[in-house]
Amino acid sequence: MKKILANAMFIIPFSVLSSENLVSNGSFENHSVLTGTWALLDEIEGWSTEGAKLEIQKTTINFIDSQSGDSHIELDSTGNYSIYQNIPTVIGKRYKVSFYYSARVVADNSTNRARASFGDTTLTTMNATTLGWKKYEYSVIATDNVTQIKFQGLGRSDSLGALLDNVVVTEEEEVTPPEPPVTCKVGVYGINNFGEDNNSYVYKF
Repeated sequence: MKKILANAMFIIPFSVLSSENLVSNGSFENHSVLTGTWALLDEIEGWSTEGAKLEIQKTTINFIDSQSGDSHIELDSTGNYSIYQNIPTVIGKRYKVSFYYSARVVADNSTNRARASFGDTTLTTMNATTLGWKKYEYSVIATDNVTQIKFQGLGRSDSLGALLDNVVVTEEEEVTPPEPPVTCKVGVYGINNFGEDNNSYVYKF
């Protein structure tokens, strides 16, 4: 008996799922009680700072609503400063990093600059001249078991600078569903019951 099976095609789709946020206090909601619409803080839950004090602002500050919750930060208080957080990561794993940025001063590209980095990777340097939240999103592979996410004020140090809110880091997980049935593009099936190549029945499907 002779059998011939032509090309078969397999399709294996996959999807990417995101897990929980690895950043602590990514929307800057957990802080000491404010008596006004803004304040300078020595510390805030989950984050460390370098340079000047951290400036926290509330939606009630009037010129912009917080992107998430009721609070956001400005990266130029009495001067430019950096804010960072060390998060646990797995070497070789891919992570999705996202955050929202807005300029503070309209039509002035000298004071709104800021830089975002994830470990040794500089994600971007922001420098808008219009007021309004813009989402930035990146996919990055971790190279260490602990990775620092950092935001640095870079504009003119004049107490007016970049606004930041809703920082999220999640591990990307690739999920492959069960293998689907084989889909045949073309098939030929031959049967020879006579022991001779020149006598056979051929079926096509």
